[in-house]
Amino acid sequence: MAYSSNKEHPWFEICHPRPSAKWQVFIFPAAGTADLDKSFIMMTDAELVENLKHISDPKSAEVFDYKPFVDMMIPILRADAKIGDVLIPSNPINIPIIVYSGEKEEDLSEEFLNRWIELTTVKDLFRVRIFPGHHNFHSEHSDQVLHCLKEDFNQIIMFTKV
Repeated sequence: MAYSSNKEHPWFEICHPRPSAKWQVFIFPAAGTADLDKSFIMMTDAELVENLKHISDPKSAEVFDYKPFVDMMIPILRADAKIGDVLIPSNPINIPIIVYSGEKEEDLSEEFLNRWIELTTVKDLFRVRIFPGHHNFHSEHSDQVLHCLKEDFNQIIMFTKV
């Protein structure tokens, strides 16, 4: 969530559907693996599905056996990965980044998650929050995640009040 006066930034068209709004909220469900050498863009469909099954809550991993769901998700995940691999690193944004992750996500360390700070110019509001659960922690612990979202949005509003 941030005020953006720089309408020339490449993210503006991608992330800001309401450019006249005072506050902008950008929730980016980052897609990709912790293996920096193997992006979702480079994976085959089968590798991507296996990766998703591996990082998901074991109780819900079977959703990736449902072909219509997978056919819908793969292009979305590859597009998100392309933003993460190509656009973001070369164009830090003037929007606070708060990273949420599940503690049971394998291969994702807090050190790795802290690298997101490189992608924002608003370093003071950067933070990492790690929740109980797997990759889909937001479904597993929705009340806790919503409470933290409220806290984080309030902090951003307080910090950026003019």
